[in-house]
Amino acid sequence: PVRGETVTGLFHFGGFRVSLHAITAAAVWMAALAVYLLTVAPTVSFWDNGEFLTVSSIMGVPHPPGSPLLTLTGRVASLVPAIDVRTGTTGTAAYRINLVAAFSAAFAALLVYLITVRIIRRIIPGAGSPGTDWPVCFGGTLAACAAAFSNQFWENAVEFETYMPGLLLSLLALWLALRWDDCRA
Repeated sequence: PVRGETVTGLFHFGGFRVSLHAITAAAVWMAALAVYLLTVAPTVSFWDNGEFLTVSSIMGVPHPPGSPLLTLTGRVASLVPAIDVRTGTTGTAAYRINLVAAFSAAFAALLVYLITVRIIRRIIPGAGSPGTDWPVCFGGTLAACAAAFSNQFWENAVEFETYMPGLLLSLLALWLALRWDDCRA
């Protein structure tokens, strides 16, 4: 396969052809999101979380440097109705804003998987060819789960802070750079 090409092992699912790579990536994202939704902070937690929740609700300015994109994202999240999956009730504004961190972390775990798979395919010749795609997917899953369920990552995934959205944007930039390099080659 060409460098950066998708996994060639295809499965038929509901009339669609789906690759093992796509199934594994979706499973990583859903598993991480499910765990984060079950453990996300329902209200205010310690340190800067209370400040970011408050300024998102009132469109204020947090301590320097201000984090305007985070404040705007939190404000939009506070306006979107969401059901707390643990209680089945409508979540508070703090819960809805904390969901930004949970979704950011789940997408960051997905990007860890995608980046790892792309790097494995660059390093190991023939990785991702028919019959050899499962070790690549397994390696990506292992890396994504190790990151997603590590103490520091999980701690930042359940409360609204600058860390998870910032990590998501950094991983997105890395993944896009790898994709660009694959297209360039």
